[in-house]
Amino acid sequence: MQTVSDPASKISQPTTGTGWRLGPYTLSDDGMLMLGDSLVSLSPLQRRLLQCFVRHNRTLLSKEQLMREVWGHEYVSEVSLARAVHSLRQVFAQGPLGSQLIRTVYGTGYILEASVREIDPPGASPASPSPGPLPNLAQDDYLDALLALRQQDPTQLAFSESLLRRCLKVQPNFTPALVALTETLLLQRACGAEDPTSLSEEIETLVAQAEAQQTMTVELEALRAEALLQLHRRPDEAAQSFSSHQASAKDQGPGQRAWARLLLGMGDSRSALQLLEQGLDRERPHGWLLVALAHAHLGQFQQALDALKLQRQTINPAFPLPLNHLLEALILASQGDSEAALNALSASGILFKPFGSLHAIAATVQALAGQRSQAQSLVGEAHRLEPRQLRLASLWGLAALNLDDKAGAEHFFRLAKTHGCAAADYLEDSAFLAPHQHGAVVTNNQRKESGQPRSHTTTLIALAPWRPEVPRAIETA
Repeated sequence: MQTVSDPASKISQPTTGTGWRLGPYTLSDDGMLMLGDSLVSLSPLQRRLLQCFVRHNRTLLSKEQLMREVWGHEYVSEVSLARAVHSLRQVFAQGPLGSQLIRTVYGTGYILEASVREIDPPGASPASPSPGPLPNLAQDDYLDALLALRQQDPTQLAFSESLLRRCLKVQPNFTPALVALTETLLLQRACGAEDPTSLSEEIETLVAQAEAQQTMTVELEALRAEALLQLHRRPDEAAQSFSSHQASAKDQGPGQRAWARLLLGMGDSRSALQLLEQGLDRERPHGWLLVALAHAHLGQFQQALDALKLQRQTINPAFPLPLNHLLEALILASQGDSEAALNALSASGILFKPFGSLHAIAATVQALAGQRSQAQSLVGEAHRLEPRQLRLASLWGLAALNLDDKAGAEHFFRLAKTHGCAAADYLEDSAFLAPHQHGAVVTNNQRKESGQPRSHTTTLIALAPWRPEVPRAIETA
C-alpha cells in the first residue's frame, strides 16, 4: 500500500515537548486527542487544523494563514475552510469546553480561546502537578454537569453540584471540577437557592484545594472575589481584587463570568459591559444573559431584549432557558407590554416549579401585568417563610412595591439589609426600582458603606471612558 505524505505535517508538528493540554483534553504531537483516558475521534483534516490552532493559541489566524498551514497552499475556498472549522467545533460541542472555544472574527479569520499548555518532554520537571487521567465514570459525571450548567436553569444547579461532587470523590484533585463546583455553588447563591452561611467555609476549602494544584488561578481569584462580595459582604476587598486582576479578567471562561457577576453585584453594569463585550459572538451562548442584565440595569431595555434573543439563538433549542425568559418577562412588564410579558413568564416555567426565591420576579411581572391577585398570593407565601429563607428578599420588596404594599416592601428590604441579599446592590439603582426611587420605603433602605451612600457613578474598570460598544456588537453579530 502506498503511503500518502501529509502536506502539512511538517508545519503542524510542535518543535518541543510531546503535545499540549487544552483544559481536560490532551493533544499529542501526532494528533491524538484524549479526554481523560478516552480517545476522541478526529479526521486527518480536523487533526491538522486543531494542531495549527493550539500552536497559535489566543492568536488571530487569518484565513490565508490557516490555508497555508493546514492544507499547505492557499488554493482552498473559504467555504471549505468554514466547513472544516465547523466540523472541528462539532467535535468539542458536547464536551466540557463546548464549541465556543473557536471564535470567528468575521471577515478576518479565527481564534482558539482555550487554556493551552505545552506538555513537557520526558525527563523534564512538570510545570504544575497533573491530576492524572480521569476515570470514565468521573469523566461522564463532569461532562453531564457542564451540560446541565449550560442550560442556565436554576433548578438544574443542584443536579450539577451532585455530579461534580461524585466526580471529585473519584478524582479529588481534578481542578476543572473543583472550579466548576465552586462556580455552581455561587450561582446557587445568586439564584437564592443556598444559605450563604453554609457556603462560606466550603467555598474557601474548595478554592484552597484547587489553588494547591497551581492551575486555573485566574478563575479561582475571580470566584474568590465573588465570594467576598456575595458571602462575606466585603465589597471593598472584592473591588481591590478585581483591580489587581484586570488584565486576566479579559480571558474568557468561568473567570470572566465571575468577574462580570461581581461587577453586576456591585451595581457597576458599565464595567461589566466593557468586560463582556470582547467575547460576544452569535455562536457563543456565554455572556449574553449577563450582557442583558447589565443593559436592563441601565434601563437600556431594547438592547437587553436583543441580547436575550441572541442567547436563545446560540444554544440548543431543547434547553428551556428559564432565566432568559424570566428576565424577558420582567423587562416587557416594565415596558407595559403585559401580554408578551405573561407569555414570556409562562415560557420560563417558573410558576410550575416548587416555590422559591425567583418567584419574586414572577410576582413582580404579574403585578405589573395586571394579575394582582396571583402576585399577592406569591408575596403572601413569601411572608410566611422564615427570614433566613428569604435569600433574595430585596426582589420580594420590589414585588411588594409594585403591589403598593409599602409595609411589606419595608419588611423585605429590612430583611435584605439584615441577612444579606445577592440581588440588593444590583437592584438598588436599577431601572426596575427607578419608578419607586424617591419613595420613603426605598430612601429609608438605601444600602450604605462606611457611613456614606453607595456611589452610583464609580466605574471599576480602569480603561478608556465607557462607550456603548455592546449595542453595536449586538447589531453586527
